[in-house]
Amino acid sequence: MRNVIAGLLFGVVIVSAGSAQAAPRLSSTVADEVLQKSGMVLQLAQIEPSIQGGINLNPALSAKVTEAQLAGVHTAIATAFATDKLVSDAKVQITETLAPDIAMQALVWLNSDLGRRISALEDEAGKFEGFQEREAAAAELFKRLPERRIDRYIQLAKATQAGEGGATVAIDTTLATARGIASLVSDAPDKNLDAVKAQLDANRPQLVQSMEQEFTVLFAGAYATLDDKEIDQYIAFSESPAGAAYNTALIKVMDAVMSHAAMDAGRLIAASRANPPSSGT
Repeated sequence: MRNVIAGLLFGVVIVSAGSAQAAPRLSSTVADEVLQKSGMVLQLAQIEPSIQGGINLNPALSAKVTEAQLAGVHTAIATAFATDKLVSDAKVQITETLAPDIAMQALVWLNSDLGRRISALEDEAGKFEGFQEREAAAAELFKRLPERRIDRYIQLAKATQAGEGGATVAIDTTLATARGIASLVSDAPDKNLDAVKAQLDANRPQLVQSMEQEFTVLFAGAYATLDDKEIDQYIAFSESPAGAAYNTALIKVMDAVMSHAAMDAGRLIAASRANPPSSGT
């Protein structure tokens, strides 16, 4: 899947047993190109405002904290989830996760004419602005699609691991928001988060299925200008060993980046509690 998730809502591990030689790693240049052309840089830029929005919509938090404390939470989130910071961590993670040969095969696809056109369609589908309108339009279009086209979108959602990617981002975003809130209102935030994480993990299979179904409908709008043959080519790449490894790696990278940023946010918020700003005179 080019965007791990098309809009914040839109595995192959090779072990050389017996070899003492270190596995090859991506060059800095290739890592940058993959992050850009995979759409991950654009997606990472949407994470911080999404979490900030989640905090703003939490009535329980605003009832328990002062305006100054809430401002401290927003500052910590802005720092921990700053786009440049997330992209820097993603670069580290992808050099450790994505094998160079898989990256080069993925770039062949991403740099092809069809790959570039799909990239542009996914960039547009992943924008926050107008997302609800595009979602409604996709749902209406989906109702009128012939069965063969629907079957292709179902296959594409499975091939691109859209459900897994969407569930990973949704869970990580929820946990990051919860960690920020818990770090402010509780002396033992990790203990409070255990129950939240356990519930999210228990619901993950249903969330994956739900997200996969949602993406199947969203694809109707995102890829409306592609013909069946082009969709089949996208499916073929995504189902290939290289495509599957590439998609799996992107999901792992996103998961790691989100987890690291959430921990940073928790520490920053806890520090602000321990050292509140002086009222001044």
